[in-house]
Amino acid sequence: YAGTDPSSSSTSALVGIYKIPEPIGRRCLINAGADLGVLTSQGLVSLAQTLATSSGAAGRSAFTDKISGQFRKQYLASGTAFGWQCIEYPKKNLLIVNVPLAERTTQHQYVMNINTGAWCRFTNINAGCWSLLGDDLYFGGNDGIVYKFDVANQDGDANITAVFQSAYSNFNSPRTKHFKMARPIFNAPAGYNPPVTIQTDYDQSEPPINTVAVQAGGTQWDEAQWDSFQWAGGAQPSLGWQGASGVGRAASIAFGISAREELIYNGCDLGYESGGYL
Repeated sequence: YAGTDPSSSSTSALVGIYKIPEPIGRRCLINAGADLGVLTSQGLVSLAQTLATSSGAAGRSAFTDKISGQFRKQYLASGTAFGWQCIEYPKKNLLIVNVPLAERTTQHQYVMNINTGAWCRFTNINAGCWSLLGDDLYFGGNDGIVYKFDVANQDGDANITAVFQSAYSNFNSPRTKHFKMARPIFNAPAGYNPPVTIQTDYDQSEPPINTVAVQAGGTQWDEAQWDSFQWAGGAQPSLGWQGASGVGRAASIAFGISAREELIYNGCDLGYESGGYL
């Protein structure tokens, strides 16, 4: 509708009727600049773009397009459950979609880096709802306790554990390759070099991952008496090659980490021998 006074047809009129995919949950709206993001059965979509296309095609322009398969699978499993929500965390340039697995019991989150558009998944954060207070992000646990998110590089008193698997690449060649070596590149405590698993030819099974904890040297700030303990070392480039094995045309790498130190993953080099086309 458009106009100044809805009590009269001369001052207010119907402009158009539009259909959008079914919204999910009560907390399904998020500001996106001058636009509005809506969490729907086809993903997190732009309202402006959705109005300009059919509701069935809305998923093609969704913010969640890169994870559309996984999103759709989860929507079919728990789309009517309480706990779906989307929220932006500007302090860390994150867009978070809260996803209930078992209503009021278990949740995980699909998380997008707003700068790059890359997605990941947070697990073991059982949050029923999220909210910002100033620049800080909080979530309400299923136990009725409010938790502050992102206060340290640890999960309570435990390390933060993460699993990484890259997208597949054929390295600009359709030839068969024998992968022999890998070099994950980190900024991390000296000597850290987690073992890399190579998956080949778009294998979707879960790769076997050996998660290795970071062992920080020295003592952290404010945890020991001044001038009597060794200082903890800062992050250093980690450039160690390691043996890895795989045969195929395309490859993906996977590894696991467990740390309360800050780690920065920069990429991974692979060494391989190139074979034929068969």
